Amino acid sequence: MMARFRAQASREDGAVEDFEMQGIDEDYRKAFLEDEAEQQQPLTQQKSSAVSAKSKLPSNNNMEGRKTSAMLFCECSSIRGMPKIARSSSSFLRRMWLSFIIGMTLVLIVSSSLAVRSYLQYDVIVHTSDIPEFPSKFPAITICLHRPFSQRALSLWANSSVMSPRGYNQRLRRWAQEAINKTESNFSRIKQKDAVPIFYALYYDMLEMYYQNVRYEDTRLLSHDPSVIRKCIIMTKWGESHFKDPCNLTDHNFSIKLFSHPKHFNCYTVEPNSEASSLDTIFLGLAVDLGPKPDYLNLQQGFLNDVFDQATGLRLVIHEPNRYPDVEQFGKNIEAGKMTELAYTPTLWNRSNTPVKPCIEGDAEPFEDLGRRFDYSQRECTRMKTQRAAMERCGCIICLPGHPRPRIPGPDVAYCGTFTDAYNRTTDDFIRFSNCYVEDVQPSEDHLKPCLSRCVFSEYETKLSVTEWGATDWQVYWSGKYLNDIEELQRLMNQRDSRPEEEQQGLAPRFDDVKKRIMHYLTKENLTSVQASADQMVESKNFAYVVLKRKGENLILKQEKQVLTLNALMSQIGGLCSLTIGLTCACIVEVVEFFYIYLTTFRTNGQAGTAAINNDGGGGGVGASESSAGVGTHGQRTVLLPGTAPTSLDLDNAANHGDQRIEHRQLHQRSSQI
Repeated sequence: MMARFRAQASREDGAVEDFEMQGIDEDYRKAFLEDEAEQQQPLTQQKSSAVSAKSKLPSNNNMEGRKTSAMLFCECSSIRGMPKIARSSSSFLRRMWLSFIIGMTLVLIVSSSLAVRSYLQYDVIVHTSDIPEFPSKFPAITICLHRPFSQRALSLWANSSVMSPRGYNQRLRRWAQEAINKTESNFSRIKQKDAVPIFYALYYDMLEMYYQNVRYEDTRLLSHDPSVIRKCIIMTKWGESHFKDPCNLTDHNFSIKLFSHPKHFNCYTVEPNSEASSLDTIFLGLAVDLGPKPDYLNLQQGFLNDVFDQATGLRLVIHEPNRYPDVEQFGKNIEAGKMTELAYTPTLWNRSNTPVKPCIEGDAEPFEDLGRRFDYSQRECTRMKTQRAAMERCGCIICLPGHPRPRIPGPDVAYCGTFTDAYNRTTDDFIRFSNCYVEDVQPSEDHLKPCLSRCVFSEYETKLSVTEWGATDWQVYWSGKYLNDIEELQRLMNQRDSRPEEEQQGLAPRFDDVKKRIMHYLTKENLTSVQASADQMVESKNFAYVVLKRKGENLILKQEKQVLTLNALMSQIGGLCSLTIGLTCACIVEVVEFFYIYLTTFRTNGQAGTAAINNDGGGGGVGASESSAGVGTHGQRTVLLPGTAPTSLDLDNAANHGDQRIEHRQLHQRSSQI
């Protein structure tokens, strides 16, 4: 702003004689006159004014500055209603807007707290999607026979090498008889401890208790060999078929592993060994021999408590490779003499790892069951903790279906249900172990820590269908023979091509044997003539044929997603802020700006007031540099001394100071109204 001042002052009376001003309003003129009047006061009056100002500076100026800053913040704030409080001339309207701001702020705080609380609960929903043409690994299948004893068991029982089921039943009954005989003639006076064997004689006459009273090595001898899976067939997605009779899948990267079960004794898990074979296989067929019929007339009298569990056929479970097969909980029964098709759809679970329900990324520590190593699973982890607590406190191994056994039982640590000489235990040991397991096995500190589930795991939704298998024994015989001869011929050709020519002659006899077998099939007039010598498994209905195949190429993905994510929480809180008081992120900058202006103004006013007091109380006037220039200072205001002419810088300072005094006067009037 350009202005021209011309002033002539009289040194005798200190009065201003003339002002010529252009482009300056009345407020600027008053501000300049006030500065000149203050500068022309006598020295003694300036000293007294300085003392008075010094005494009032810490209180009045600070209070006035706070009010002015608060009004400035309210007027310039973007919060809805704050400018209304600063600008309104009515006290009713100011109170109304103040009540609105307080009420809406409380609503905002409560609503935001509820939203944050909901977020911290980490509720999830399961989002299911169907992914087409997605390759997945072929599952493992564990097969158990409802009739667990093999033909070899009959001979072991007959020569008394192993205690028979009949011998086990008689031992329980003798135990109960001894308890009754202790009461002599007055049975009504029988004691509780003497009645226990009577209860146990019936309650513990079951297959899984017999399993615990036979040595582990003998349980394997009593049950079936892997050859119980008589025939098997594998198909790949490339159209290849491999029929095996007897079933041996080693050449196709499949293995058959033993799994010992308290009810079914020897079970067998058929699973792929490599990722390539797991991804390529789409079909697996298993024809299982059900073994000999029970000899109830002689050696298999017993197991009265299993009367409702006895069945014929198979019990199987489909699970991930190298995972513990929980046959009891997830198993399916397969009817004898039928063809059962299990069409599965792979389902991949992807759980959300949240602080409320955490899960394990990747694989955790594996565990062992009777020397076989299994990958981690949550259910078996929990049961393993109970197992270890029983071994530590009771000195025995829990033998229940689904409970992993970390070591093979022996005379030092046997099963909790044993009471025979198989592990050098007595009935008293059995009662002590049973009481310890029921009463003393409590969750320890380690057991209280929950086992976490895996974040990523697979399930297999299976649809079961049953029908008659229309094949005959002679068809199965020739099919197995012919396919085996073809595979043998292919192996011989591969070996011949990989050897030097001089070593190829050694394979000639084997080629002749394969040729002879193939020609036997090709020249046979009546293929049914081998009926008498063929295996009678199919037509005798003493089999179960299981087909496991993938239903389609699609994958079902079940993914857990948070109901309220962090982005959704911020959006919800932002909507609440906008709905109530219009609070935005800019308010943070406004608060910082307010404190910056307040602190800067307070510090500047304090320094200016102190400088003015020091100058007025120093006895004399102005400094040498200022007097030489003809200019004096009062706070931040530039004042022309008498007899000096203003420069352009002096004129600009006077104009700026006039602006500040006008603004200060307006804010002071508004704060006084409040």
